[in-house]
Amino acid sequence: MNDTSQVLERARAASDLGRLEEARRIVGDALEDAPHDPELLTSMADIAYRLNRVDEALRMVGLAIAADPDRVEPHLTAALAFEASARWDEAIRHARVAVSLAPESANALLTVAGVIARKFGPSEAERSEARTAVVRALRIAPTADTHAAAAEVELEFSDRIAAAEHVEDGLALNSLHPDLLVLQARLQAWRGGPVGVLRGLLASRPDHLPARQTLSARTWRGLLRLAEWVWACAGIAALASIWLPPAGLLGLLPVLLAVIPVAWFVVYRMLRRQLPEGYLKRRISARPGALAGLVTLVVAALMAGYGGVLLATGHEAAEVHDAQVLLVAAAVGAGVGHVLIFLAWLRRKGGEEDALGSYPYAARGFLVVLVGGLVGVGAVAGLARWSRQPDAAWALAAVVSAVALTLAMETLVTLLVQARRRRLRRLAAMLAVLIAPVIVAAAAAFWWTAGHTAAADYRGTDPDPVPVTPAVTPAPTTTTSATPTATQAPPPAEQVAPAPDAPPPGEPVPPPPGEPVPPPPGEPVPPPPGEPAPPPPAEPAPPAPEPAPPADVPPPPAPVEGEVPPPA
Repeated sequence: MNDTSQVLERARAASDLGRLEEARRIVGDALEDAPHDPELLTSMADIAYRLNRVDEALRMVGLAIAADPDRVEPHLTAALAFEASARWDEAIRHARVAVSLAPESANALLTVAGVIARKFGPSEAERSEARTAVVRALRIAPTADTHAAAAEVELEFSDRIAAAEHVEDGLALNSLHPDLLVLQARLQAWRGGPVGVLRGLLASRPDHLPARQTLSARTWRGLLRLAEWVWACAGIAALASIWLPPAGLLGLLPVLLAVIPVAWFVVYRMLRRQLPEGYLKRRISARPGALAGLVTLVVAALMAGYGGVLLATGHEAAEVHDAQVLLVAAAVGAGVGHVLIFLAWLRRKGGEEDALGSYPYAARGFLVVLVGGLVGVGAVAGLARWSRQPDAAWALAAVVSAVALTLAMETLVTLLVQARRRRLRRLAAMLAVLIAPVIVAAAAAFWWTAGHTAAADYRGTDPDPVPVTPAVTPAPTTTTSATPTATQAPPPAEQVAPAPDAPPPGEPVPPPPGEPVPPPPGEPVPPPPGEPAPPPPAEPAPPAPEPAPPADVPPPPAPVEGEVPPPA
């Protein structure tokens, strides 16, 4: 039988060099001769845990605890393995057992503090327990390693000030401590500062995984900021079109055209200054999705710029409508590019997990956009009725909805990816049930606001013309001179004999002298003497239609009262 201490020393040396499979083979060969050795079982459980073989780690650690229940190391490994399986109660219980077995062990105290800090939603009592354990560990072992573990706990509790203090105290003890340098780089990156310290760390230790993951996360977060600037430009343009007059939009145009290229240049310069030589190019070229996302962002930026130009210089309502639609389309394009780059961040390359900090980034951004967007868009919509372009509020709401939908989908995706890799299936299912309705609501909000944006009636950027009442001018009178014609003398009027004196009423009128006396009414008139009797009267013929006057002959003038018409 091989000596257990020699086997463990060989396995530890191989593990320190990163050859975990070799270390597992060495310990496995020794276990064939001593299957119940608690030290070998504990070492095998630790190696299996580091290889992400959680089930094997739990089986081995169970055998180790059964072989020697009073050993501290199996309980610590069991706490970490149960944490990887999202079995938080068992993980905290084993960590507390380890502290009870070795109350002066800084490793046990830091393990219970770390498990509690990484738990989803720890209570205030558990937070207090974890911080107390950190204080006790620092009192027992005030080393750089202890300060690094304490800084990790404070970062899990989102207390960056306390974490920065632990990093500073630890670097004062060991200025080249790799974990503390990585934590310092993370804190500087979150504050917007440089992370050039990682370059020196990776130059000395290129296989340091936390340093590589931190540098990679810094790279992808910088690339994702390109899409955020396109969103900002589209939102600013839509918001400005609600209130600003045409002169204000024209004055804002240079800012809208310059904000995206200037911001992109600043991001590129920052990444190039902080990243190693050729690092950015290698990361993008190794992931085609990232390259496609960058191309999509360029197209979206061009659409946002053209929408701003059309919004500031358009004179017709149709041009303003097209500008608002372009701004919404630019926001959607930026969302597609953002998703492609984010998926490239989550992708594993060569077995190395690159997605450090992806879930906090997506979840924090989604909450900020959701709360800020609801408050901001609600306030703008309430005041838009008194604005110059009220319907432009729909475009702003569509841009915010597109951003919220993008970040919500990314939050769900990274949650599912992290759960699959860390076996947090129960937690992932619970959070997915909470996030899925939010995604549906964000999609419905975008569909509704985008539809209103496309169907709204907009005003042109020119001011409305003031109606002018036309002055009424009298029509000009034209006088035509008529050629004088010879005045014809009217025909002599006929001499009308004076009427005889009228007889008194009731007496017949006597005929004039020499005329026969007419017969009484109703009797036929006898013919004159010596003439034959006339035939009976015939039926009167219908009057013949009068011929229509020629078209070129003017109608006869109307008779003037008191004037005798000339003879036909």
